[in-house]
Amino acid sequence: MTHRFGRMSLGLAVVAVLLAGAPPVFAQQSSGGQEGFGVQVIGGPLFANLVDAEGFTTSQKTGWLVGLGLGGNRGGNVGVEADVLYGQRKIEESSTLGTFDLDQHVVDVPVMLKVNIGSSSRNGASGFVQAGGFIDWLFNSKLQDVDVSSDTDGFQAGVVFGGGVEFLRFSVQGRYYRGLRDINSKFNLAQSGSSKSQAIAILFGFRLN
Repeated sequence: MTHRFGRMSLGLAVVAVLLAGAPPVFAQQSSGGQEGFGVQVIGGPLFANLVDAEGFTTSQKTGWLVGLGLGGNRGGNVGVEADVLYGQRKIEESSTLGTFDLDQHVVDVPVMLKVNIGSSSRNGASGFVQAGGFIDWLFNSKLQDVDVSSDTDGFQAGVVFGGGVEFLRFSVQGRYYRGLRDINSKFNLAQSGSSKSQAIAILFGFRLN
């Protein structure tokens, strides 16, 4: 319990630092003088897998992500978006010992450069592409209902890119996540050598402002 509480406190500190530095970047003006900062509720299915996993094979199972998208400069051409998402990453692992399900609960914080294409009006239709980096805070892991949280790294960092369309207050997008570096619970990058994850997310959004 103490170990898990320590992970929770450290993860919340990471999210707070990221969000504290974000508002100056978000405060961008569009050509029409509208404030570019936006808040939207987003969520949808997540299809995850592992790469560089030695000794077993993995296959995708359907998980999910849900949370808030912040920024994006909807009224302008270029903006920055940072999301805070909670979800479940599910992976099926197979080896000589059998087949097991790995369930991980994560807090996903991507920070992305976003390029808007099309109408600059918030009531019009437009497309967008986005790319950046992410950090995942892994705070609960179960392998076939057995808690293995203490055997897995607490954090993961990588790249994310994708694109989508927006119309009125609604949006749909696809994202590709690729873990590049596992970071253990003490942020010791040099000794991190675990398998990395990759995932595809289909996210539906509703803009609140």
